Amino acid sequence: MMILRYGIAAGLALSVGLLAGTPAEAAGKPKKDAFALTSADFKDNGVLATQYANTGAASSGGECGGKNVSPQLSWKNVPAGTKSFAFLMLDPDGAGGMGVSHWVAYGIPAGKTAAARGEMSKAGQFVGGKNTRGMDVYMGPCPPVGDPWHHYIIQLFALDVAPNELPPGLTRDDFLAKVKGKVKGEASLVGRYTR
Repeated sequence: MMILRYGIAAGLALSVGLLAGTPAEAAGKPKKDAFALTSADFKDNGVLATQYANTGAASSGGECGGKNVSPQLSWKNVPAGTKSFAFLMLDPDGAGGMGVSHWVAYGIPAGKTAAARGEMSKAGQFVGGKNTRGMDVYMGPCPPVGDPWHHYIIQLFALDVAPNELPPGLTRDDFLAKVKGKVKGEASLVGRYTR
C-alpha cells in the first residue's frame, strides 16, 4: 500500500512540475545549476526528527509528541524573474490516502534564500494560507500510531507574483489555482515520519 501511496505522491509532484511548465528531470542526478531545496535538518527522503512533529492531539488519539518546529530550509539557483516564493507541505498518505495539507505559505520575498529552524512555525514570516486544519503556519507530522511511514512533501515554488499580491487564507487548491501559469520553478524535499 505504501508503494502505491508514494506513487501517488510522485504523481502529484509530477503534475505540479507540469503546472510549472517545466519538464520533469529524467531519472538520475538533477542539473548542477537547477533550482534546489535542501535542509540542514534532514536529507531528501530522510527521517524527520520528533521535534518537527506536531504537538496537538492526533485524530487517532494521543499526543503527536513533537514541538511543531519547522525544519531549516535553504534554496539556490533561483529562476530569473522570480518575485516571491511559496511553500506547500502535503502528506499524501494522511487521511487514509486522501492526503493532508500541512502547510500553505506564500508572499516570501524573492531576496530570501533560507528559513531558519522554527522560523516558519511563527506567523508574520510569510502570508499564511490554510492547511487542512485551518492553521496558517507550519503544522508538523502526526500520523496515527502504528501507521507505516508517511511521506511529507515540502515544495518550494518560485513565482512571478508580487509578495503582497495573493490574499491570506488560501487553501492548497486555491493557491494552486491562483498561481497557474505564474510558476517560474519548483523544488521539493520529502521527509518521512512514523510513530
